[in-house]
Amino acid sequence: MKKITMFMFLYTILISCCNPKVDKILNNSETLSTTISKELMQWLKYEQDSVKWASNYLPLDTSSKPIAKKSFLDSLTTGHYLPLKIEYKKNTLCYKLHYLNNFSDKDVVSAITNKAKIEYAYYKMEGKPLPKFYFIDLDKNIYTKETIVGKTLILNCWFTHCKPCVAEIPKLNKIINVFKNRKDMLFIGLALDNPTVLKIFI
Repeated sequence: MKKITMFMFLYTILISCCNPKVDKILNNSETLSTTISKELMQWLKYEQDSVKWASNYLPLDTSSKPIAKKSFLDSLTTGHYLPLKIEYKKNTLCYKLHYLNNFSDKDVVSAITNKAKIEYAYYKMEGKPLPKFYFIDLDKNIYTKETIVGKTLILNCWFTHCKPCVAEIPKLNKIINVFKNRKDMLFIGLALDNPTVLKIFI
């Protein structure tokens, strides 16, 4: 009996050493997934606080195995899963595909599906050349692919009533100040507001 107990103890240690803390999902993944999928406001709150779609995260399948981001996003477009933030290893943002249950709110399923489709479209654009553009700044300067040849273009899309957009302006300004003497770098903020609103805001 002692040998069996010792074997089970060693086996448990071996398994836990070989597998990262993949399933330490806020202590109870089923409770969390049920909570955030039962009504739209719960999901939107979770998404705002925990889902960083554009970040460089590690995607996992339902068995906690790493998969390609393309496969991850493609799976989310089916309406069968939600992206569950989990603790995988220190300092690694990680999401696992988690099955939606039969009681999931249809609006939540639709929100996840639509967002995943948008993110999937963005993902497929990564690495591709920027399409032709024509930007005009508040000083009437014109920017096109032809006028910025030889420069690295950094674009930031925002509008004045977007709280996260406004909150990040001081950090963006610090980055711009670091590179202000670099003539080969161009920072452009694409705003959705009309020029009068922008001038008042600035």
